[in-house]
Amino acid sequence: MATTYQAGEQTKQLILAISKNLFYKNGYTPTTYSHISAAAGMNRALIPYHFKTKQSLGKAVIYEILGSAYSDIDDMLGSSELSEDLTSALHIVIYYRLLNNNQYASLINELINDNGSDIFDINDELISIKALGKNFRKLSDKELKLICRSTIALRKELINCMLDTSDNYNSDELAAFHIETAMTHAGYTKKNIAELTDAAIQLANLVDCRIGDDFNVSVSYR
Repeated sequence: MATTYQAGEQTKQLILAISKNLFYKNGYTPTTYSHISAAAGMNRALIPYHFKTKQSLGKAVIYEILGSAYSDIDDMLGSSELSEDLTSALHIVIYYRLLNNNQYASLINELINDNGSDIFDINDELISIKALGKNFRKLSDKELKLICRSTIALRKELINCMLDTSDNYNSDELAAFHIETAMTHAGYTKKNIAELTDAAIQLANLVDCRIGDDFNVSVSYR
């Protein structure tokens, strides 16, 4: 049983790695299950077995990239010793900085525009929002969900801002707007919000986090 599980998990990780490579080279939309199965040297039917839809596969690739960045940065900066709100704000700053990679931003945008695809999980967003401060714990579930829906919608719209170079927004501006939108709803003052945002940006400035070939993440001290 354990051997079967391990083999299945290895196959799933191979599909994920091959998909990430092909999405980088060819884009999300043009890449098909046939392309992935041929590159992986496996039966095409194994892909929907492990990932029910192409959208869920695309979402897994995006979260793998994002998770890798967060994990490496947390290890490097010792985030376990940081306050929960600062860590959450730092992750938001890093999220938007990764969008400086046009291919990554385009991948997310393609997924957003894919029919039936909802790449931002409201439960993940809830964890991120609640970690921004104790005031969020005073809000009702209904209020928290409304905030989460607004910040998810904001994430989608701000990706377009990154892709549209004529707007000339930088990633830290967008991260600050995201944090402010969430924290204002919880009654934080502009001073509170600015202090947390500035601290998160200063922390992020200690490291160079970027996406390179095949969507591989590299993190190093500046």
